[in-house]
Amino acid sequence: MSTEKDKMLDGQWFQDNEPWMVKQRALAGNVSTAYNQTMVEEKEKRNKLLQELLGHIGKNSFIANGVRFDYGCNIYIGDDVYINFNAVFLDGNEIHIGGRCLIGPGVLFATPSHPLVADERSKHTNQYGDYFPEKVEKIILEEDVWVGGNVTIMPGVTIGRGAVIGGGSVVNKDIPPYSLAVGNPCRVLRKITDKDRIGLF
Repeated sequence: MSTEKDKMLDGQWFQDNEPWMVKQRALAGNVSTAYNQTMVEEKEKRNKLLQELLGHIGKNSFIANGVRFDYGCNIYIGDDVYINFNAVFLDGNEIHIGGRCLIGPGVLFATPSHPLVADERSKHTNQYGDYFPEKVEKIILEEDVWVGGNVTIMPGVTIGRGAVIGGGSVVNKDIPPYSLAVGNPCRVLRKITDKDRIGLF
């Protein structure tokens, strides 16, 4: 029989108050608080907190203060990733961030959704107490993606390798590789080509 955790990771509707979920969310909240109270120079302490909570954190990857993790254990970050201030990871399902991605300040990774009908969306009760019905879908950023500030990435989205997402966008559909995309909802403007090079290298 599937547990609520199984349903969660399988993208099915689930009840969000199974004891493991409650415990993991509390742990992630505590680690978020502890991490945000560290000094940038405390690299060893910061890395230990991330390594113990996250599914994976790659070499030379950096997360600025102000970060919030929901579960933490469903986040997989590649090498040489830079995540700026006040990132929020609602990681009921997996969030994958490929190597060399740049994440601007205030970016929200939102894997959850809730029922549209009000009486289904409202609080319910099971053997563990109160819960809210929820469904979570995986978010994937392939390698070399740049996400501008205050972007919201919605459930089930894949952003292709080398793509750039303009600040303030709401990404609710997949973005092809090497595309410049902006807006709410986010739309592809054009391909990124060699004409976009600035000539520094």
